[in-house]
Amino acid sequence: MKAQITMNKRADELAARTVAELREMSPKDKALYGPVILQSLEDAAKKMSESQVAWRAYRDQYCNAVSSYTTGSGSGTAMEECLYRTALSRVRQLRRDFPDSAGPKGHPR
Repeated sequence: MKAQITMNKRADELAARTVAELREMSPKDKALYGPVILQSLEDAAKKMSESQVAWRAYRDQYCNAVSSYTTGSGSGTAMEECLYRTALSRVRQLRRDFPDSAGPKGHPR
């Protein structure tokens, strides 16, 4: 259980860090980039936030289906494993698609 909680937290933190990095710019960078690029970065940050909310909903629905499919005492284990695997996949996806926000390389890829 702890592993899936840690992995889901890592997915949320990585998504939040990506959003922050898309939005954070020094005054010098803002002057360097024009309004079109700045707006594109803001749009990407907004869409990233929205995608994380949608991903959580997908994760919950999908893992509930997996858990429902598994009967008996294995249902809880199936749910935990699904939550872990789904979060690990999300972390890998975020690291691949937003490598500048990936942080330390020692975590699962």
